[in-house]
Amino acid sequence: MRQPHAAPRVSVVIANYNGARDLAAAVQSAARQTVSDLEILIADDLSSDASPAIAQELAAADPRIRFLTAERNTGPAGARNRAIAVARGDWIAVLDSDDLMHPSRLEKLIAAAEHRGADIVADDLLVFDDQVGGAIGRFLERPESDGPFALTPERYFAQTVMYGRKPNLGFLKPVFRRAALAAAGISYDERLRIAEDDDIVIRALAAGLRYWIVPSLTYFYRKHSRSISHRTSIADLNAMVVASNRIAGLFPNADRATANAISHRVAATRDALAFQHFLDAAKARRVPAALGALAKRPSAARLLRLPLAARLRRRKRDHAVPDRTDGRHVLFVSRQRIVGRTNGSSTYLLDIAAAVRAAGLTPHLLQPAPSVTGRRPVLRLSPDLAVFETHEVRGVWKYGSVIVSRDLRVWSDALRGIAARLVKRLGVRLDLADTPYPHTITVPWTDADRLFVARHGRRYADAILADYVFQAEAIPLLLRPDAPNAIVMHDLYAERAGSFGDDASRDSVAMLDADQEVALMRQAAAIIAIQEQEAEWVRRHVSGVQVFTAPMAAYPVPAAQPGNDRDVLFVGSNTSPNVIAIEWLLSGVWNRVRAAIPNVRLVIAGSVSAAFPETQGDWRGQGIEFCGMVPDLAPLYRDAGVVISPLTVGSGLKIKLIDALAQGKAIVATSVTLQGVERQAGPAVIRVDDDAGFADAIVALLRDPAERARRAEQALTVARSAFSAETCYGPLISWLSPKRDE
Repeated sequence: MRQPHAAPRVSVVIANYNGARDLAAAVQSAARQTVSDLEILIADDLSSDASPAIAQELAAADPRIRFLTAERNTGPAGARNRAIAVARGDWIAVLDSDDLMHPSRLEKLIAAAEHRGADIVADDLLVFDDQVGGAIGRFLERPESDGPFALTPERYFAQTVMYGRKPNLGFLKPVFRRAALAAAGISYDERLRIAEDDDIVIRALAAGLRYWIVPSLTYFYRKHSRSISHRTSIADLNAMVVASNRIAGLFPNADRATANAISHRVAATRDALAFQHFLDAAKARRVPAALGALAKRPSAARLLRLPLAARLRRRKRDHAVPDRTDGRHVLFVSRQRIVGRTNGSSTYLLDIAAAVRAAGLTPHLLQPAPSVTGRRPVLRLSPDLAVFETHEVRGVWKYGSVIVSRDLRVWSDALRGIAARLVKRLGVRLDLADTPYPHTITVPWTDADRLFVARHGRRYADAILADYVFQAEAIPLLLRPDAPNAIVMHDLYAERAGSFGDDASRDSVAMLDADQEVALMRQAAAIIAIQEQEAEWVRRHVSGVQVFTAPMAAYPVPAAQPGNDRDVLFVGSNTSPNVIAIEWLLSGVWNRVRAAIPNVRLVIAGSVSAAFPETQGDWRGQGIEFCGMVPDLAPLYRDAGVVISPLTVGSGLKIKLIDALAQGKAIVATSVTLQGVERQAGPAVIRVDDDAGFADAIVALLRDPAERARRAEQALTVARSAFSAETCYGPLISWLSPKRDE
């Protein structure tokens, strides 16, 4: 960050008049921009509420924020002019005191403007109702919402028709190149109390400034629940008519299309003035005056549709929003495939949800990406998901516990995959692609995903948990800046690649460098790390966030289970770290164990078996049994004499280690497995990292029932003391719960 005396990259200008309720949230959304090299100028307009005190408090806490007082009320145009006069940024970004910005908004818009040589740039609006549960939607329509485009005067005038059928581009919130405004001598017209942004854009276009629209959903526009008659006044509209009458003179050389667009716009503004006379007279029950207003300008009668349309929208909105149950609601936003406790990451999230439910809070699950189905067009959900009060998935049909993809490509790919495996089994050579889908958590966000989150999640977002750092995008989209929010890490991706070494290309998850991961983490108020080593990394690298260490909780069996002297158990899902672990085990460890104990048996349970479809038969003669997914792991844990975790790569918490401790088992594991929980679990686990040592540890435990029983008791003790639900989740649940003053 630059020093306060240096010129910042962007100046955020906020005009404030009695904005106490929403001002802090607006300012904080500016302060959280990924462009940290900014200043925030709050120009007060002689407010009479608590907003000046709020602004002063914010300025005292952040040197980037300045509070500007006023001697008289001049309206938003005057307040912005005062801020721009002292602004030092290369760019001027306008933010209303009751609106919000996505954290990446300014970085993306300024980069787009500089790439295209624009002097003005604006994005799309995510329009949301002032009341939680109200309508939410994007402002622009197709084709404007499809992609970036240069905004010519003709196109601008054609789409800034007052009460027109198309979205009025004058509502967009522009970002200006400060030098271009200064060179053209342009400032806000303080005679206008509304439509001041529209007016300054018109004069900028007349001066030759280049305007681009980049229709990303990064400006969040708060729509207050007011009738049309409260939005304008006769005085405001008279000023707008005067301003409209000046437009033609600003474009003396306009071509025919632009001139026609200007004439149509001016006529529409006069219609709006006549219609406002009608509304005021009708409200005062002066029928002759109301009819006279329309008689003088018959074309204004077309605006009679507006009050009726507004009433219909309110009825539709009220009917569409179901009642919410009382209490604190916690929204989980996830893009992983969760069908039950089928893998470590799903189990961890479901465990947190169960702890939330047990604390009297109500968990909800929102999944905005259809890609969660992967190549499987039909998914059956286990009863484990009943912990969520509601579960919504975009792009699917949901019938009870069954999810059916609505994407025909998923069905096509699923059939192709089945055919590819079938012909391979039959020995037929056909070129049928059978490529796995990318990991769902890292699939890029689309605007459809973003709208789904905003529309379906806001009403339940009293508290927010984003599942994986890649879902940080969801937090600002929920439009609840007051809600506690956190990222459930699962993994530290900045260091994950290093752990893979030469096998980095085999990882199924997209990598992030440290700067990218930190930028995502900074979008949250808190980070939930699954083990202490990663929590310490966050504390060192991410300032201003609260960090919780919440390892997977253990649910111990009543008594230790030493098991038999023959079975060795490995449990894991089909992920790269588990596949690499089995490869290491089979290449250098298992033959040593077999040489010492010929009748030993290795049981491999979980979806990781699917990674070895062609070699399972070969290994069966070596005492290895690939079980695949099993409905109940308890019998396997009970019988196993040793549970192993031979991970050589990976990060995060190895949840199957916690499961083994809770099952009261003797455990042999590597340093990678124990990463982050060495202090708690280390005394109960035999840690070995070399082939011979790992094999020797397994053999020694199988041959010594007493030592096996002692280790099993020690594991159970650790599970009960260090990994209880209260120890793991208590501080997090307390933070999520409502405070007494809420």
